[in-house]
Amino acid sequence: MRKFLLTCFAAFLCFEAFSQESIEWTPEYEVTLEDFKSKGTKIDPSLSSYYLGAGIKMDFNYAMSNYEYMFTKNFNSKVTVVFQPTASTIKAPNLEMANNMVAMADFQFDLAELYARKFRKKIYDEKEAFSDPNKLGAFFESVNKDWNDRSTQSMEEADLGMNREVLDRMHKEVLLELEQYPDFCKECKPLKKKK
Repeated sequence: MRKFLLTCFAAFLCFEAFSQESIEWTPEYEVTLEDFKSKGTKIDPSLSSYYLGAGIKMDFNYAMSNYEYMFTKNFNSKVTVVFQPTASTIKAPNLEMANNMVAMADFQFDLAELYARKFRKKIYDEKEAFSDPNKLGAFFESVNKDWNDRSTQSMEEADLGMNREVLDRMHKEVLLELEQYPDFCKECKPLKKKK
């Protein structure tokens, strides 16, 4: 029976890691084995289990006056998805398994951006001039829960990347879903709806 351990840091589970380097999500970026810079990363034939700890985090930060808040509808730039190399660990008995887990982490990075876009869209669609700022926090918690649930399920279904056929199918699905939110990348400015 195979044993494996798994962790994925979501924004609500994340530890404080402000001083470490971060890689911000871009459509071109692919996670590599070299991105796993935790001291715990090890590829060793003596290992009897495998482990993936992908330091992926979604941040939502903004600072503005009440007046600015009232007239701001586009919060895209306030939501950031990052991969933290020094918080990312892979332990595997061989390079093939390690590379499968790297592919899993790359999928998870894209999945995090998908849920960031869903969050940006939710704010854009539902925030009104006199909305309570606490409502944004509730949106964030809801999206984080959905992200965490899907992340966990996908890691189980793809056996942490060991089932590449399932992982590749899921990754294609996520990339197609990302295309459904073209106005909600971090730098995007959504088109105003005609009334």
